[in-house]
Amino acid sequence: MNPLLASFFRSLFLCLAVLAVCPTPLAWAANETLISFGSNWNWRKGTNEASTPITSWRTNKVNDATWVPGTTPFSYGTNSTGRDDGVTSGTIVNGMINTYRCIFLRRTFVITNVTEIQSVNFTVYYDDGFVAWINGTNVLTQNMPTASPTISTFASNAHEADPAVNLPAQNSPQNYLVVGTNVISVQVFNNQISSSDLRFECSMQITKVDRRHP
Repeated sequence: MNPLLASFFRSLFLCLAVLAVCPTPLAWAANETLISFGSNWNWRKGTNEASTPITSWRTNKVNDATWVPGTTPFSYGTNSTGRDDGVTSGTIVNGMINTYRCIFLRRTFVITNVTEIQSVNFTVYYDDGFVAWINGTNVLTQNMPTASPTISTFASNAHEADPAVNLPAQNSPQNYLVVGTNVISVQVFNNQISSSDLRFECSMQITKVDRRHP
């Protein structure tokens, strides 16, 4: 056999062998941030329940236009600006000490394709505890005695906001996300009525997998 032809067949054989043990990936994955730190939310104080029944405000069927707009982080504390330690921006939660135990937060985000979303993950600063819902489905519960709190509930223990923690959503994205506008609702709690501080701020990321590209 011609030496050049023999060399060609040897190279072809090696390529086929490599492909046999290293198959082409079936999909690609990409991360996308849907909610960033410093984002705008609507909020209200927990002086009374946010809706009747008390679960309605967690869904995407409630109008929160009368709530107060604010940016994260939401906090109060003892630093020179009246915020939590180390916080110099965001929304100050006034009048909470010895008066009410929680605050309510809501904002929207848009999803264009639910089927491609593999996971939802959060990076959160929180003091002391919180429960989060998307379109009424519980997706995250941290340092709370129940995933169905009322304004009379306390966080389970004291928890300092720093450092931020990375937390995956507790349910499959296809169980709660919809194409179009989605609503995330968060109820943030202190662990005692006389707590000297409060803080909440989160970012939310999705991991998308496109299986159309072999």
